[in-house]
This record gives sequence, C-alpha cells and structure tokens, in this order.
Amino acid sequence: MDDRCAQFVIAVGDLCTAAGLAGLEVEMWGKRADSGVAARGVPYPQRAVDGGEELEDTGYTRTLVLDGCVIDLSEVEACTIYAPPAGTDD
Repeated sequence: MDDRCAQFVIAVGDLCTAAGLAGLEVEMWGKRADSGVAARGVPYPQRAVDGGEELEDTGYTRTLVLDGCVIDLSEVEACTIYAPPAGTDD
C-alpha cells in the first residue's frame, strides 16, 4: 500500500472511530463491483491493533461492521458522515 492509500485508510478509520463514539451515521462505497453497494449506519468504534488483523501498518483493523455488513477498509472508495437530525441537541 502506498502512502496516499494508507493515509486514506487512516482518515476513514479516524472518521469511523469518531462517528461510532458519537453515534453518527456514515455511508461507505466499495471499490469492487460486488461491494459497490453503499452501506449506511453507525460504525463500530475502531481501535489500534498490533499485528494479526491490522491493515498493513495503519493501526486499524482490516474490517469494520456497518449496518450488518462487514467492510474491508482496503476496499473502501468513499465514505460520507451525516450530521444528526435537527432538534437532537441535549
């Protein structure tokens, strides 16, 4: 994985970590034709890992769960975060 791709994966991982902690929805699209359908939901918070399931040297697990779909971060093409609905201020 080149540096630009790794930085993209890190940015998506950071976004999903923050969104998951705040309960915000994200939507993702995959690169491959069979995973190109968007999944939308609140992602499980990601954490840094050591070896095993880490996606190269990014510090993020290879996959996350979004709306019941297992998403491989190396296959993500785009990721959008959505603001909470109006009137949800506490």
